[in-house]
Amino acid sequence: MPIEARNISFAYETNTPVLRKVSAVAEQGRITAIIGPNAVGKTTLLRILAGILTPQSGEVLINDTLLSKYPRRNLARQLAYVSQRPIVDAPFSVREVVSLGSFPHHNQNNKSLTSILEKCALTHLADTPFHQLSVGQQQRVSIARAVNQLQQGGPEKILLLDEPMSAMDPKHIERTGQLLRQTANLGSTILIVLHDLQLASALADDIWVLNNNTIKAAGPVASAINENILTTVYGCNFELIMRDKDHPDIRPKYHF
Repeated sequence: MPIEARNISFAYETNTPVLRKVSAVAEQGRITAIIGPNAVGKTTLLRILAGILTPQSGEVLINDTLLSKYPRRNLARQLAYVSQRPIVDAPFSVREVVSLGSFPHHNQNNKSLTSILEKCALTHLADTPFHQLSVGQQQRVSIARAVNQLQQGGPEKILLLDEPMSAMDPKHIERTGQLLRQTANLGSTILIVLHDLQLASALADDIWVLNNNTIKAAGPVASAINENILTTVYGCNFELIMRDKDHPDIRPKYHF
C-alpha cells in the first residue's frame, strides 16, 4: 500500500514556508528514509502524511485514494505513527501501552502481544510503568505499540516513524531494524525520518533528501545520494564507499 505526497506545501506562519511543493512516493514493501538538515520540514512532512497536519495545498494519497477521504477509524487500522518524543500521560505499564495498538481493532490477541514484546526485547519490562523507562526503552515500546496496531487485519499497512532509534544502543538499533525489515517484507510501507546517514543507507531501500523545504532527490539509495548531493545539502564534505551495489557507507569528512 503506497503513500504519496503530491505537491505538498505547508507553513506554520504566513510567508514562512516549511514545505514547498513536495512530491514523492513511498512504495509498498520498501523502507524509505527521509534525510536532511535540521528544520527543513522532515517531521512536518511525516505529520502531514499521517493526517495529523493538513497542508495548505497539495494532497496525500494512500493507494491512490485521498487521505482526507479515509474515515479516521479505517485510517487507524491501516496507518501507524511513531513520534520523535514518546509521551504517555497516564500511569500505564509497558504491556498496557503496547496493547493500545489494538484499540482500532476492538480486540487484543494475547499470544500476539507476547510475541511483540519478545521481538522488541520488552518481556522483562512488561509490568514496568512507562514513565520509569529510559528514552531508548520508551522508543522500543512506541514501536511495539505501532507494530501491534498494524499486524492485525492483514500485512499491507503503512508505518511512519520519526527518529525512532535516536536514543537506542547499537544492539537494539540492529534488532529494531530487523523488525522493520521483516514488517516491510510482509508488504507494509515504511517511511522513517533519520539523522544518522549511515543507518539510513544501511536500513532503507529508498531515500528522500529534503533541503530548503523541498525534495532535492528521491529514489533508491545508491542513485538518490552521492558526495555532491550530501555536501550541497549538509554543507560539509562526505565520502561514500560502496559496500554493495545498493548501500554505500557514508562518512562525513570532518575537520576539527
